[in-house]
Amino acid sequence: MRSTAILGTLLLSFNLLAQKAPIKFGKISDEELNMTAYEKDPSASAVVLMDYGTSVISYDQTNGFKIEFERIRRIKILNKEGYSWANFEIPLFHRGSDKEKLNGLKAVTVNMEGNKPVETKLGKDGIFEDETSENWTTIKLTLPNVREGSIIDIEYSVMSPFIFNFQDWEFQTTIPTKWSEYIARIPEYYDYQKYSQGYLPFKINEQKSERRTIMLSSKERTGGGGFGSGASQTNYSTQNIEYNENVYRWVAEDVPAFDEEPYMTTYRDYISKMNFELAQIRFPNRPVELVMGTWTNINKELLEAAEFGGVVKRSNFLNKFVEEILAGKTSDIEKVDAICKYVKANVLWDGNYRKYTDGNFKRVLDDKKGNSAEINLMLVSMLQKANLRADPVVISTRNHGFVRQQFPLSSQFNYVIGAVEIDGKLLLIDGTDRGLSSFMLPERCLNGAGFLVSETNSRWVELAPAVRTKTLVEALVSIEEEGQLKGHIEIVKEGYDGQQMRKEYHAKGEESYIKSLVERNQWVVHKQQFENLKNLDEPVKEIYDLTLNENLQADVIYLSPMIANGITENPFKAEKREYPVDFGKGFEQVSMIKIKIPKGYVVEEMPASMAIALPDKGGRFLYNISTANGEIALTSLFTINKGIFTQLEYPHLKEFYARAISKQGEQIVLKKSTE
Repeated sequence: MRSTAILGTLLLSFNLLAQKAPIKFGKISDEELNMTAYEKDPSASAVVLMDYGTSVISYDQTNGFKIEFERIRRIKILNKEGYSWANFEIPLFHRGSDKEKLNGLKAVTVNMEGNKPVETKLGKDGIFEDETSENWTTIKLTLPNVREGSIIDIEYSVMSPFIFNFQDWEFQTTIPTKWSEYIARIPEYYDYQKYSQGYLPFKINEQKSERRTIMLSSKERTGGGGFGSGASQTNYSTQNIEYNENVYRWVAEDVPAFDEEPYMTTYRDYISKMNFELAQIRFPNRPVELVMGTWTNINKELLEAAEFGGVVKRSNFLNKFVEEILAGKTSDIEKVDAICKYVKANVLWDGNYRKYTDGNFKRVLDDKKGNSAEINLMLVSMLQKANLRADPVVISTRNHGFVRQQFPLSSQFNYVIGAVEIDGKLLLIDGTDRGLSSFMLPERCLNGAGFLVSETNSRWVELAPAVRTKTLVEALVSIEEEGQLKGHIEIVKEGYDGQQMRKEYHAKGEESYIKSLVERNQWVVHKQQFENLKNLDEPVKEIYDLTLNENLQADVIYLSPMIANGITENPFKAEKREYPVDFGKGFEQVSMIKIKIPKGYVVEEMPASMAIALPDKGGRFLYNISTANGEIALTSLFTINKGIFTQLEYPHLKEFYARAISKQGEQIVLKKSTE
């Protein structure tokens, strides 16, 4: 009789692999403790003094290859605005029974008290666990005793069995960083696509290859097969396997804070960062294993997943609901609208972004609450059961970041919506927002392109708004003898402008809504009327009779004609922008204002008309003013025609806004007639 057993031994000593960290946990210098401002950015509320990380792929014979990520981070809190940096998050991935493990967590706050440093250690009451998504748990830390001048040290390691989940590294954040260093040690068997993002150069960018050895130990038993067979014997043997380890080191020094500008998705799309994506595995004497795969394979996997395509196909109990909902509905567009409205009315979104369900739509309907995947995959299932051509579309929301289509990875998506084809036109739908009509996506979904998952025609689809966003103001204004400026104003808001108005109105109530309107515009409202507040398929309308808080009794009257809907501040203040301007959608603001010239006055001075346009039909601004029949007639049109402008287009966009604001701010001068 013969049996063989493998003895587990480590591939290498971790001491050989580890690079010595530039700092030691809790060993803080007097200079760091006494720092009151960061000389390279005196306005900074906090500064990352050191961020050092290593990721090593190591091997043991029991568990095979695994990733060990180690990190130590030190932050100086400079003022009260920096207190939020005492909060820290550690994401951990899990799938099935396998999960990443957090080890060696230490965190401390150090303050100067008198002439000596005093430590306050993180306790269990400052550690929280949050199930962030289907596969992610976030460990949240809140460090104690934080005040101006505190230093925060955090040290931990994460052991991961998921070779595909190699740690990315962010060199930049929204506060300045003095030193950020990352070291990656990867055996030649693993081919990761590495790509850097951002616009900052590395101080150090090194790569080298080192020879490593795996020592495999085994034991072999022979004999001992039965009576008379002789005594058994155990033989031990070892085998050394050599391989190349690729070692990478990146260092960024004196990294400025990332300044978040208006109209962007998430800052993580643009900060200085190193990303890793496992493309393939090449072990000796084995076929190459493609990990990244293809979008075709991802489409197949999603269709076959029980919590995605499987639950959409099943759930036959929904047939009864669909039959009742569609009673009396004849056209496909009516059917889609009815099903969308039913889902929105009966299931409240719980605020969680998901792309998988737990496979139980009955629970969702019973609880009358669900996450984004449960709501929208149920919506798709109901549309399919109505014999409509409907499919799910996986997307990345604006706060999650854009999708890189060159990397076929389903992990890039965090959300799912629906798509239905009617008369050759694809309509995108979402059932999570009760404040939107059936054919409007929430603005959080307007982020590049989504991947349509289909048995017959999977493809990329543009996440563009289906309706126009527009605000139209029509006003008739007169100056009364007592000097009051009276007006009748009608405001019509379509698309996302209408949604925002309804949201604010319902959140505040009519009285508070009017109060905030008065404060913004210096109006006194005498009468108001609202139309289509609940009819989401029509533009919302506001009607006001008002006076302006101005006394215009004078021989010379200076009058600003843009009494509403004007652009008063340029959102683009930076001289240069390193990343796109992402509005998410085009929009239009139109003002049509008539001002009655008071008796006894003539127009002394009036702004000139203007027409300007952005290159490539990106937008236009028209300002047309004239007098006739005792009235001044003004039409102002400000239009942005596309959702995204590149960095190269930024100077044109900034100037476009500046000129429009300047023109809308010009005044009319009325003078008493001497006749």
